[in-house]
Amino acid sequence: MKSSPSAKLRVTLLYSGGALAGFTVLGHAGYAAYGEDIVCSAVSALTQAAAMGLSEYLDAVGELKVQEGEMRLMLTKGLSESEAIQAKAILETMRLGLFGILEEYPGHIEIEEKTEEDSI
Repeated sequence: MKSSPSAKLRVTLLYSGGALAGFTVLGHAGYAAYGEDIVCSAVSALTQAAAMGLSEYLDAVGELKVQEGEMRLMLTKGLSESEAIQAKAILETMRLGLFGILEEYPGHIEIEEKTEEDSI
């Protein structure tokens, strides 16, 4: 049994200096009942894996907030060139996966890409 078609996961990819520097995920996909929603599970797996890689492998997480229906991650400022390249690989891989989910389940996820300038 599917949930309300108006329910959607909202992903915002945040860019700084032309590079992906963080993301937010808000809400629920509404594809299926809680605990059975493959869209929420897929997005959670991608974003949590990215967060773990950035945190454990690079120690590059400046901000991390995780609670029911919300996740926000921002990279540490001032990464070395090598760290920035590795962080980019992790975040861009996550981005590719998120857009793959959007392609398969367009009514249940929306993705917005914003730059720091958009917030001013």
